[in-house]
Amino acid sequence: MASSTSVSSFAGALESLTRVKIGELARRRTIHDRESAALLATLSNLPTYREKLETLLSTLKDKKLRESIRPSSGLHLMQFLVAQGPWDTSLSDEFFKEKFDEIFKGVEQGGNRARFAQLFGAVIQEWMDMEGADEKEAVPGCNTDERPEKANQREILEGYMWENKGVQSDINGFRDLLSEVFGQPTQDDANVAIAEAEKDDVEMVDSSEDQFDDIIAGFERHAKKKLRSNEGQAKLAAKKKMADFIAKVREDMEKFSESFFDTYITAEHVEQAIDACLSYDSLTMEQQRAAREIQQSEKIMGEIASVMMLTLRDLKSWEWPEQGVQLYMRRHLNGKYRCFFEQDMITLIFLQFVGLRFGNQLKLNLRKVVDNGWDWGASDYLSKAELLRRKKMLLEKPTASTQSNVAVDSILGKRIKDLQENYICSALPDFNHITAYGDTSKEGLLPRVMQLKQGVLRRLLTDIQYIHATEPEATVTVATADALNFAPSLPHDIALEAMRFFGVTGVWLDFFSKVIGPPAKFADQTVLRHIQRGTPTSQALGYTMGEAAFMALDVAVNQRVSGLKWYRQHDDIWFWHQDQAKVDTAWKIMQQFANTCGFSWNETKSGSCKILSKKTLDESLDSVSGQKIPGSSQLPQGHVKWGLLELDSTGRFAIDKKLVEMHTLELKERFKKPHSTLQFIRAYSRYMNFFTRNCAQTAVVFSKSHVENLLKTLKTIHDTLFPDHSSSFLKLISSTLHTRFPHIIPSNTPIPEGWLTLPLVFGGLGIPTPMLETYAYLHNFRNNDASEYALYHPSYVKNQGSFTRCLKNELQLYQKSREAWETMSTYPADASIFPRNPVSQRPYFMSFEEFIRARETQTIYWAKTYDHLLSAAKPAPAEPTDTKTINEWLRMFPDVEGYSCVTTLGGRGSLGELEFPWNWWVVTYAPQLDRVFGSMTVLDSWMTLGGMVEKIQERAVKFDL
Repeated sequence: MASSTSVSSFAGALESLTRVKIGELARRRTIHDRESAALLATLSNLPTYREKLETLLSTLKDKKLRESIRPSSGLHLMQFLVAQGPWDTSLSDEFFKEKFDEIFKGVEQGGNRARFAQLFGAVIQEWMDMEGADEKEAVPGCNTDERPEKANQREILEGYMWENKGVQSDINGFRDLLSEVFGQPTQDDANVAIAEAEKDDVEMVDSSEDQFDDIIAGFERHAKKKLRSNEGQAKLAAKKKMADFIAKVREDMEKFSESFFDTYITAEHVEQAIDACLSYDSLTMEQQRAAREIQQSEKIMGEIASVMMLTLRDLKSWEWPEQGVQLYMRRHLNGKYRCFFEQDMITLIFLQFVGLRFGNQLKLNLRKVVDNGWDWGASDYLSKAELLRRKKMLLEKPTASTQSNVAVDSILGKRIKDLQENYICSALPDFNHITAYGDTSKEGLLPRVMQLKQGVLRRLLTDIQYIHATEPEATVTVATADALNFAPSLPHDIALEAMRFFGVTGVWLDFFSKVIGPPAKFADQTVLRHIQRGTPTSQALGYTMGEAAFMALDVAVNQRVSGLKWYRQHDDIWFWHQDQAKVDTAWKIMQQFANTCGFSWNETKSGSCKILSKKTLDESLDSVSGQKIPGSSQLPQGHVKWGLLELDSTGRFAIDKKLVEMHTLELKERFKKPHSTLQFIRAYSRYMNFFTRNCAQTAVVFSKSHVENLLKTLKTIHDTLFPDHSSSFLKLISSTLHTRFPHIIPSNTPIPEGWLTLPLVFGGLGIPTPMLETYAYLHNFRNNDASEYALYHPSYVKNQGSFTRCLKNELQLYQKSREAWETMSTYPADASIFPRNPVSQRPYFMSFEEFIRARETQTIYWAKTYDHLLSAAKPAPAEPTDTKTINEWLRMFPDVEGYSCVTTLGGRGSLGELEFPWNWWVVTYAPQLDRVFGSMTVLDSWMTLGGMVEKIQERAVKFDL
């Protein structure tokens, strides 16, 4: 496999090649300046522009300057005209001046390209010269980070690992819980169902000609009683179905455990495992480079696969090496430290491979739980009779069903699909999305975990708006909880018992026990000690064990708290309901579960919020705006937070200004330290990415005001960071370049913003433009009489603007359907389903109450609005204001392979086909680059520094801030 020596050799060769190219960039700038100075001296002595043009064209025959001229300049035609000049009196000197200025502009643009190409090279070289110091910080055990938070967090983690401190688990209680939620229904379950069905027992009212309301009311009371009885039976059936399903899961996992030993491990498996290692951020910097080198060689991956096969065949004798595992702490941008294992590459890849396979298998099985006894708790489930009556009476017909009484295209139908595909075992990988819970490497996309978390925020806000529209007097109680140090504190007996319960067999359980309990020490320790509790951080196996344990909580809450909105992402849980008691009950179950499993909930990251009713907000919005009213005293009393957002009692997320200020000041302190220009830029880039992502990706349901607040926040951040540079990071970097490289870029030479923001691969500095990108969304929002959530976008449908509009739509549909029903000539004969007027014998049309009961389970237009509000907002289309066409600008980009946006920026598309934000970037900065450089790059295609740029971008992602 790739050794550290080969990695160092590769890095050395790359650095040498880069320095040669940087030297060539400086040499070409020197040649251009010398040649152009000589040319200017010659031209100044010539009396006419025809002579000047003739001299200029003659000089440009030398390749040293001709390389500065764009191919479209038409030099051959100019030479023909110059030769014609002495004989053709119609060609005035003014004519030749115009042609001279056109050609000489190319020379000046070539000089600008040479100057900024040299500056680009100098910036790259500056970064390379400072690389050594950074590299030492990336080595575990050599980090100079002495923050007190690191020491405090390490002390806590060592208490878990070495002394088994923390909440002690109740393994027998956990086994009882598994049997209770996944076992067959008992007589006690049946008694509860019977008692529920007997509640509020009333007799049907006799019908008579003048008792239409009483007839319908009596019919509905009878239907509700029957429905309660059916619900009780359904719960018993659901529990049995769940038990049968889990029995099948266990059987499948047992078979999988045994058949795993016959797996033929291939190079493709190795590549998947390496992808996961990179995605889960479990490699040191040196290992990352080695991993990417390994992926370039099919032969090396094949050899690793053969070694992994030997390990698999002799799994019983597998042990950690005698020297044990070295532990090291790593800080993330949010300030939290995590403990990582430093392992050899073969072991790391093998363990990741095993974790991926078991995690994938468990996910494939358990995600089907929503189809096997899951209680969706819809308040508007319809009986078969009601569904038949609805089908006959309404003009809008239901679609096919996911369950007998839930339409696929209804709100609930969409929730079922969403939970199954995205939120059941969301921390576990599948082989269609190997980076399920890690970072994504594709530039511009949110990591999968962040996409899912922001999806929960959207669903919460959409549900609040739905409840405000349909139940204007109802409040909503929202609660959130995060496990305190879940992975490092999870007791081994609970983790292994969860895996055993779901069918993992003995040999694998013994192996997993060794994996999670290695002999280990930190770099400053001498004695190896076996880890007594906790699962590996950022490894698929650790997530698999955690998900197996948490599945019992998911099902327990679902069985005992009907209708609760419940979204769990590993150890981070959000739940809400109109009924305060249901939220309280769920929290009580969560506390019992934590006590049983031996962990606790993080008080600082858990909280609750009472969302006021629509009626209250209409009456006193100004007085309650910004208030954060907690839920009942039984719930956690902290604020409901995510990222940099806080939920208030109006049902809106506000940006936490204090938290933003804290991170801003941290970045300001970082800018005071001496670093290379590119290190400043990547620190800025990473923080801006952090700020914008943690204020949530713009969605329709967040509304225009959220985008406005994000822009105000970004403006405040820049005011704080760059008060001496007009609140502009671009001006700060321009000033820095003038100071550090005065021999290249004197202080009186302006630096184009387009070059500063041009991607590194094209010879710019790649500074992000968060304000420009955010404003593109604001520009697309509008207010109208339908809803503030409407967008200037072709996909916006007027009837999907808001749930308030749905109320109007359903009243119109009800009236039209009733009119159509009452004019029918023949009617269904079954009087038990269609109660009749005793005089006319015409069946009564359903009541409006019955009609609206199916909003969540059957009505399609409500679901369309639900989808619309959940959808991501669209940026406004970029509209060019320059006379040059977009395609002309695009053709000025070189085709540089390996860059993520090259296929769209390489001159093969139109503005409408460009990825956002590049379409806005082109419209904003392309005219300037065209004017200054005559090109969209300062580098020739053969002079790009792709290898070093890739290295810089990798380091930018991993740089420990």
